[in-house]
Amino acid sequence: MLIKGILSNIKKKANRRISEKLIRSEKRGGKAFTGTRKHPHKKSKLKSEIKIIAPKFIDLYKARNHTKTMDFIQKLETSSFQAVRSNATLRICFRETMVISAAAGILLLSTIEIIAKNHPSLKITISRPPNSKQNGDKGTINVVHAVLQRIGFYKAIRLGPFKTKPFPHVDNWYIGSSTQVDGQNLADAIKITEDLGVKTSELYRSGIEAISNAVEHAYSDKVPTNKAFSLKKWWIFVGVIDSRLVILVCDRGHGIPETLPYTQSTKLLGSIKAHLANFYKLKTAKIAHDGDVAQIHAATLVQETRTKLGHRGKGGKDIKSFVKANKDARLIIFSNRGQYRFVKKNSRHVDLGYNNHHSIGGTIIEWSLPIHVD
Repeated sequence: MLIKGILSNIKKKANRRISEKLIRSEKRGGKAFTGTRKHPHKKSKLKSEIKIIAPKFIDLYKARNHTKTMDFIQKLETSSFQAVRSNATLRICFRETMVISAAAGILLLSTIEIIAKNHPSLKITISRPPNSKQNGDKGTINVVHAVLQRIGFYKAIRLGPFKTKPFPHVDNWYIGSSTQVDGQNLADAIKITEDLGVKTSELYRSGIEAISNAVEHAYSDKVPTNKAFSLKKWWIFVGVIDSRLVILVCDRGHGIPETLPYTQSTKLLGSIKAHLANFYKLKTAKIAHDGDVAQIHAATLVQETRTKLGHRGKGGKDIKSFVKANKDARLIIFSNRGQYRFVKKNSRHVDLGYNNHHSIGGTIIEWSLPIHVD
């Protein structure tokens, strides 16, 4: 009897160790644990779960990453619908994710907020992202986890708050949103630039123009569409990333290529088209001459062309004014499939751009500027 009791205790301890190992594996994105601590290999009835795996780089800047990120975003949307129909839990696995860039992070946040709005009963769980070693820091830190926490991703899916190690480059970010032309929200956002030597007046001008466009045009009923906008809002991000100040405004509306023909006069668009015909003929800038990026490029010339025609109806607001006023600043606009850049090269500003394979389903306008960080 004594020997039998000892063997029983050994077996119980072994089963607990196996159970703990399988549970840890599940949390890292492995197979769902169906047993119990006493019987780790027991095949109990599985709760229905749909799992999707996030890519290594959640990023929009590089074409290859853009494609993988948008594949993930689209799968997130379709899987959410499937999970609701089958009364399943949606599990998002971040175990392979090492980087979330600013524009992609806000796109991910807006996507999950729209999903939560459309499917309030949907239960979403996550598999935590891995720790990584940072340059100059001792030990490891879960940067992706800190980013998801800071941008409000966990809050949107009713998880957390989680404890994370202090990470100043993330903790000092500003993330906000609104459904109105909210100048105070923008003013609060750019307060973090006060000690960085940035011309905030130009930043405010460019930012308020982007926000006004998002509110007035992004979800306009005047633009024909099959899309239904359940969440008509815009998001703003301000933060320092890799010694660059990054400011972006995002909306999930029609997109610039779709709204431009309905927001500008035929005469104005004709003048812009004529200008671009000469631009593409004479300039050496690398930019696609058709598709969504060409429409974005045209939209950036609206104020300039309007001024030349003798109209100053918007008070001289210019989406490019921040870049023109700050050396080495740059502008990036993602809208539907287009990716447009306005940057300074060889002491002059140039236009760059191309069309991606996937649409982001809206518009992200980003300004950035190199700064000195102590």
